[in-house]
Amino acid sequence: MTISDHHTESARFLQHVERERRHGRVCPADWTWIVPPAASSATPVFHRYYENFDLTPNFYRHPSPAIMNRARLGNDRRGAAGGS
Repeated sequence: MTISDHHTESARFLQHVERERRHGRVCPADWTWIVPPAASSATPVFHRYYENFDLTPNFYRHPSPAIMNRARLGNDRRGAAGGS
C-alpha cells in the first residue's frame, strides 16, 4: 500500500486515459468519482469531460435474495389468478 495525494493520482489517471486512447480504447469514467472533493479545480481532471458507460462483459451485483423472493411471490400470485 502506498499513500498518495489527489494531485498525483489525478495525473496518473490522465496518463492512463492517454495510454488507452493511443491503443484505440475509450476509458469510461464518472466525473463525480474521478474529481477529488478537496481542491478539485486545482487538479488536472477537473476541467475535462468523461464518457460514462458500462463495458461488457462485466461483473454486476445480483439483486438481494429478499427482493428476488418478493418478485417471485408477486409473479406466482399473478400467475395463479390469471390461470384460474
